[in-house]
Amino acid sequence: MKRRKISEGVRMEKNIHRPKPSPATTRMRRDICDFARDHKLIIHPAGYDYYIWAYFQGGHCPCDKTRPVCPCNEALVEVAQVGHCRCNLFWRSLDDFKDSMLHEKKEGKPN
Repeated sequence: MKRRKISEGVRMEKNIHRPKPSPATTRMRRDICDFARDHKLIIHPAGYDYYIWAYFQGGHCPCDKTRPVCPCNEALVEVAQVGHCRCNLFWRSLDDFKDSMLHEKKEGKPN
């Protein structure tokens, strides 16, 4: 069997349908990562692409229509009080996230 080169049309499956992100999306990703780093927060392990999509669709923070930007300063207050922000994007620690998931499973709630 002869191996084909990538230049002959063989592409990795994960890259076939993934469009290049827009500059606004790239900036939003950077803002989320910088916010988390600057405040020593954990980003939801499933990622943040949904939150970015919801932000651009709604034009405001995905968890609260009264918040014009994401990430928002209210998230810091919520993380300090309950361990995560309202939309669960930012968490105080990975242990808080794990404990929350274990608690939901014990109560029979879906993830």
